Amino acid sequence: AGSHVIVAQYLGDQTAGIPPSTSSPGIATVEAAPLEKTSVKLSVIPRNPSASSAVDIEVEVSASTSVAGQSVTLSVDGGPGVALVLRGPVQNKFVGRATVTPPAAGTHRVTAGYPGDNTHAGSVQDIELRIK
Repeated sequence: AGSHVIVAQYLGDQTAGIPPSTSSPGIATVEAAPLEKTSVKLSVIPRNPSASSAVDIEVEVSASTSVAGQSVTLSVDGGPGVALVLRGPVQNKFVGRATVTPPAAGTHRVTAGYPGDNTHAGSVQDIELRIK
């Protein structure tokens, strides 16, 4: 991407008596390709956990080209995030999983964020988690 100077050069044709020539410099501007869209889906199993049971959290990033090996960040109530490495693909979906001890009883916000890279746009999803 960016602006580039382009010069055309013709080597000539001695048989036809056409001499070599070079064009004046020109400028070509190349736009960067748009970032590929991604989406994040966040799932919690069991759906309504109790404070005494472990919770499986699955983060799924959908992208038409690979994001395998990259990370998503998972956080609860805006606290420090945990990085989950994405594996896959299965039908253009890349998955990261974690088993966590749920926070105290009540309603909590769980957020998963994929930051994006040079070819993929970032995306975020958050859900409400109710702990009994």
